[in-house]
Amino acid sequence: MKTSFINRTLFGIIFVLACLQLSARTFYNGTLTGKLLDGETNEPIPYATVALLNADDNAYIRDVKTDANGSFKVEKVPFGKYKMSTTVLGYQQMQPKVVFNAVQTRVAVGQVALQPVFRTMVARTAAKQNVAGKSCTKPGMACNTAVRPAAKQRS
Repeated sequence: MKTSFINRTLFGIIFVLACLQLSARTFYNGTLTGKLLDGETNEPIPYATVALLNADDNAYIRDVKTDANGSFKVEKVPFGKYKMSTTVLGYQQMQPKVVFNAVQTRVAVGQVALQPVFRTMVARTAAKQNVAGKSCTKPGMACNTAVRPAAKQRS
């Protein structure tokens, strides 16, 4: 009888502690949602990286990739102040600030328009004329050559 009472009491205490821990985990975490768009075309930006950095020291917290529609969801974010860092090749990086606390557990940044970074590339070609009166007959030199398709081999 005495052992049964102790076992029930011990089980009850463990059960209550487990429930408190689960509710604390759920309660002290936030969720960040949004969608990345091209700032000029309003097209979604798929497979971009969205990372959360600590607002004070830029320490990495966690990151996710956007889906094919440019949408993202960062879950289980501890309460605090963060920078949402977007990283996409060809677009300027953005770092809006977000805050998670007991009142604000879900933050929806909505549609975030990233501005494209244009880099103009210039192709330059140089041509040198053959020196008049000089011959290209030295071994290992080829002059005035053209690429021709290989002839079919006969079997």
